[in-house]
Amino acid sequence: MSMKVADEPVLSAVNFSAIRQRCPGCQRALPIRPPQNDETFAEWQCEACHTRLAGIFVPEIVPTLADRVRLCPQHFDASRAEPIPPELRKLVAKFLAGRESRLATHERRRNPRVPCDLDAVIVGLDDRWTPHGQPMRAVVIDLAEHGLGMMTAQRVDAARLAIQIQCSAGLVQLFGRTAWSNFVSDGFQNTGVEFRHRLGRTTLKVEEQ
Repeated sequence: MSMKVADEPVLSAVNFSAIRQRCPGCQRALPIRPPQNDETFAEWQCEACHTRLAGIFVPEIVPTLADRVRLCPQHFDASRAEPIPPELRKLVAKFLAGRESRLATHERRRNPRVPCDLDAVIVGLDDRWTPHGQPMRAVVIDLAEHGLGMMTAQRVDAARLAIQIQCSAGLVQLFGRTAWSNFVSDGFQNTGVEFRHRLGRTTLKVEEQ
């Protein structure tokens, strides 16, 4: 799965050294910092040695380090989330059939969207890019170099999202910003997401969680 993410500003070397956190297992610098006082934090996993640690995402230093961490599985635990309704599956199939028939002649975007049908779990992020709220199931219906489109049975309100996509090779984690959203038939929601960060260097096998 090839994709690009938007650039984030980079901190100066002095500030970078002051806020970055090192993995206690392998001592690699990570794009997270320790929580302070009663700050809400996420559980992270080092990509290299799989050590788990608590921390807060630091987007300013992420461009070179995002591939060193991923969110721990509990943030995408959708066991209590509503399953994808059969009606939404049918709507996705209808959408994809129509898209593929028009793709060759009508797709003129600089970064063309590729139709797909991939299950995903999404969770909202707060202004510090920390997961909050309950995970929700989604279906990714198209992928482009800088973003994706997805459909959900529930309303997507968060301005920032963590997305875990299940593809043939395994699980891919992304952070993104909600670019647009609208309701389609039967109250289902179609949402566009702009990629900001891909987490982890490799695709995670389901059994590795």
